[in-house]
Amino acid sequence: MESKDILSQLNPQQRLAVETTQGPVMVVAGPGTGKTHLLTARIVHLLQSTDTLPTEILCLTYTDAGAVAMRQRLARHVGPAAHRVMIRTFHSFCDWVMAEYPEEFWPLRGPRQIASDLDRTLFYRQIIDTLSAQSPLRPFGDPYLWQRSFFSWLSALKREGFTPDQARQHITRAAEADFQANPSNFYKRKQKEHQAGDEKPAERKKHTEKLARTLECLTVWQHLETLTAQQQLHDFDDMIHWVNHVLATHPIVKSDLQERFQYIMVDEYQDTNGSQNQILWHLTDYWESPNLMVVGDDDQAIYRFQGASLQNILDFTTRFPSATSISLKQNYRSHQHILDLSYQLVRHNAQRLDPSKALTAAGPVTDNRLALTRHTYETPMEEAVAIGHTIQQLLSAGIPAGEVALLCRINRHCNFFAQSLSRLGIPVSNRQRTDILQRPVVRALVQLLDLWAHVIPTGQSPTHTDVLLIESLLAPWWGHDPAAVYALSRQRRRSQTLIDQFLTDQLDLPDTLAHSFTTLVRTASDSRHLGPSGVVEHLLHQSGLLEYVLRPENPDRWVDLLALQTLQQWVTDSRLTDTPAVIERLKLHTDTHTPILPPLTGGRPDAVQILTTHRAKGLEYEAVFVPQLTARTWPKSENKQKIYMPQTQHPDSLEEERRLLFVALTRARAQLHLSTTHTLPDGKTVSTSPHWHELDSDLWPDPDTADTPPSSFDITPLLPSQRPASDSATTHALLLDRLTHFRWSYTALRDWLLCPLKVKWKHLLRVPQRTNPSLALGSALHTALEKFFDHFNTTGEVQTLPQLQQYFDEHLQREPNLSPADHRLSSEQGHHILTHYFEAHAHTFGQANTLQEVNLRPYAPTIGEVPVTGKIDQIILGEPLPDGTRAATLIDYKSSKPKSLSNYQDQLVMYHALVTASPQLQLTPVACGLQFLQAGDNGQFKAPTFTPSPEQLAALTTQLTTAHQQLLTLDFPVIDPQTVDYRQRDEVIYWQQFDDQHA
Repeated sequence: MESKDILSQLNPQQRLAVETTQGPVMVVAGPGTGKTHLLTARIVHLLQSTDTLPTEILCLTYTDAGAVAMRQRLARHVGPAAHRVMIRTFHSFCDWVMAEYPEEFWPLRGPRQIASDLDRTLFYRQIIDTLSAQSPLRPFGDPYLWQRSFFSWLSALKREGFTPDQARQHITRAAEADFQANPSNFYKRKQKEHQAGDEKPAERKKHTEKLARTLECLTVWQHLETLTAQQQLHDFDDMIHWVNHVLATHPIVKSDLQERFQYIMVDEYQDTNGSQNQILWHLTDYWESPNLMVVGDDDQAIYRFQGASLQNILDFTTRFPSATSISLKQNYRSHQHILDLSYQLVRHNAQRLDPSKALTAAGPVTDNRLALTRHTYETPMEEAVAIGHTIQQLLSAGIPAGEVALLCRINRHCNFFAQSLSRLGIPVSNRQRTDILQRPVVRALVQLLDLWAHVIPTGQSPTHTDVLLIESLLAPWWGHDPAAVYALSRQRRRSQTLIDQFLTDQLDLPDTLAHSFTTLVRTASDSRHLGPSGVVEHLLHQSGLLEYVLRPENPDRWVDLLALQTLQQWVTDSRLTDTPAVIERLKLHTDTHTPILPPLTGGRPDAVQILTTHRAKGLEYEAVFVPQLTARTWPKSENKQKIYMPQTQHPDSLEEERRLLFVALTRARAQLHLSTTHTLPDGKTVSTSPHWHELDSDLWPDPDTADTPPSSFDITPLLPSQRPASDSATTHALLLDRLTHFRWSYTALRDWLLCPLKVKWKHLLRVPQRTNPSLALGSALHTALEKFFDHFNTTGEVQTLPQLQQYFDEHLQREPNLSPADHRLSSEQGHHILTHYFEAHAHTFGQANTLQEVNLRPYAPTIGEVPVTGKIDQIILGEPLPDGTRAATLIDYKSSKPKSLSNYQDQLVMYHALVTASPQLQLTPVACGLQFLQAGDNGQFKAPTFTPSPEQLAALTTQLTTAHQQLLTLDFPVIDPQTVDYRQRDEVIYWQQFDDQHA
């Protein structure tokens, strides 16, 4: 195609931008204005109308996908020359520069490789472990609390071009100025002893703590730089910093690049950060009027969380006063009504280049294709069903499923709507990259790999291998009767034989179990010579897992297959030479919450697209749904930054949220459907998003009403099934047998209220549980105090702190499954807790008459005819009462720092009822309380108490009675995870998936 042909397709503003080849140019290109076409046309024009060579053009894009798409489009016009034009992302360009000038970068980069997320996490934790217990970055009990915040802070600083020394100078200088500039830090009027204008002491304290934490972060950053250099690794963000450093200190390299690239173009300029912008200034500062074109839209600046700076596009004309500024006015995507609504929203922002900016529709969307709706529903479930109903109508009308998108603010909502629409029979493509280690099939393969490693004699503890045996052999593809597996597990536990010997010794087994053992032993023998990747492949095929995953009735077979492929590729790329090392590395990923992500795919093109608005940038659809426009989602609530961030700008988060919603609205060509709800999934009332009211307009044909009342929709498919998977006859019989000895504890009741299936597997079938370091620490502390006080009650002697710590160490040593790192941290924390507790309470030891670790099972108490049991950490005996009993205060130890008593009232109510239901003790509980073993932030140890009310005791009886009646009929209701607190949602999903796979 000739240059004049591509120019003839441009509107006047686009053509002006293409033909303005000399000097700086800023193109403000709103959504759908053809900026990719413009950039392509400009390159074609430069190549065909000037003497510019392809290698003299540099075009920087935001994503690799954008670079590929632009090159493909360019190739249709200029052929092979397109592959000689430098079209890259900033990071890819920096990688090319470092390869082009290896000698200049060797002192900085050397033989380094990019550090993985896990490498960086382990380095961080290694550094944190060396800090004192008083470090503001190492809160006791949760030493890695600030890990995520630290890396977010570090990445933002690097993207702004700071070094540790520069950041320290800036922070110490700017922090106080920022404090003084914030009016909320000062009293507005006289209050008690404070005058108007005085500092608020609480705010000064917060500021001091935040600054101390930030300065500690700078120290950790410096240590992190040292560690990564020693391990010949570097951070992804270092690449841009190194290129900026070389361009600033090597004039020959700088002039060479300036001479090479005569024309520079930048796409999505509003998404560049300070460090990327500095590269542009290095490449162009030789000329007063460089041939630099930037294309962007201030209304679509939505990547502040990745360091992008809107100020870059706002300041462009300040740096280049003579720059040509061109605003594209014609939109070739959306109907005019959609554009009008979108700009009505974004006009509420103050940070805009042109407050009156708007677009005119010039595309093919006609009025008969237009549909605008805005509905309010009572619950998210009703909202999901109504959206599904509308989508089904669109598909029936002939709109391809791939032309329908549902854009969510957060990933969690994507998963909810994907699940909901799937249950309604709508094909969906949920384009979320989720950690493969959370996929049940991947967890199953890792367990199988771990079990395989123990078939070869290793000396591992029987407890650990018993967990592996149960978890692996209960996997559904084996087809075992769970009761047979439980019996086998009990047999192995009694034998105390290591698993390799135990598997070999079994002679009389059911056929399926014999097949599994033969498979494990044969696979161990056949693949002993293979590397870990070969072992993984062998197990996938020999165990039947791969065949199980690919069965036609598995709706997630392709997602599962991609996850398994990703795991095998990860094993190959890890270059680990033995299977135990692979297992340990995977455990580190889980323990440090470092995900392993599958490759980013385009999803199914023939399905409804469900994705976050950030990921939808640059895409367009015939119909767009934007759900959950509530005040909890738009804007998304942000946690206050507790690490000081030197701001190169002071962005308004509400404006950023408004721009994000603007992006969502402008993805639609013809149909736009907005919705909100009155309640959250957990039933809590929520208000409507402030943006909802900013979109009030007569453009809505019938605002805030649904075409069909939600009550007329069938929401049954979205409700969780009340009929869990059927158990085998032998498992059913085993459950009935276990019921005859079962007694409700507080833990069992709490687990039932969360997820009844957890009681089935944990409390009745007693599936072995992996050791939890926090529980192991708490158990060791309880045991140490029990022995300490028992010794006093028996002998009258108050022992020393070393003797108390020895009790703790002895119990902790009996925890066989703690890793060396977990054991070290638990030991350190335990000694710290006991030392401070002992020093604070030594003067009280021996004063109170107490009972320790009182086990109530021998008294067979019942509450409302429900059998119950429990163990009370401490009972403080009071005065005799007229009825012949003694007053008693019931105490439960908590190894954490003080928390609100309300968090534990249900447990204390249960203890009160237990003692009342045990007349043999001859005690009358008068109060219940907690003894926190750690001091609060004020250095005080809290021991709050309260007396349960009759209403609380009656509510407990009702809960127990209802749960027990269901349990007696083996009715384990399935819980909708969306109704559970988000912090416990994953656990509910885990146990329900466990039951689906193992019943």
